[in-house]
Amino acid sequence: LLACGCCLAGFFASSALWRRATCDAVRSYIEELPVSRATEINQDLPQEGGYDCALSRPTSTQRLLRLEARVQRPRQQTLLTAPFTRRPCVVYSCSVSRLLHDSAHPVPSAFATDSIDFEVSLVDAPHIEVEVRGK
Repeated sequence: LLACGCCLAGFFASSALWRRATCDAVRSYIEELPVSRATEINQDLPQEGGYDCALSRPTSTQRLLRLEARVQRPRQQTLLTAPFTRRPCVVYSCSVSRLLHDSAHPVPSAFATDSIDFEVSLVDAPHIEVEVRGK
């Protein structure tokens, strides 16, 4: 029984470490991307002109973009409420962990995440809005 408990604790600890390492790696990757400016986005996704009526305007750049933007409004009327701060939001992710003895890594006890569709406007061109799908 004790061996089973130790294996289970080891599994949870390694899972938490892997998740943290993965999140750190993704964050580092994103922070290394150059910020896409409005002029670049307009070149990749022109709003008008240049297309024959047989061709439609592209809806995707087919590449990863890093945007600096401000949340403008949700696509639905009801905002989410962040569990810990009780503030209105469009995306949240939270977890509760308990500390183990002997300075072992914390074991997640509960986890919750939610998001809704919303729009953002670019910092360098507030007239350009981007729809973000939360689900």
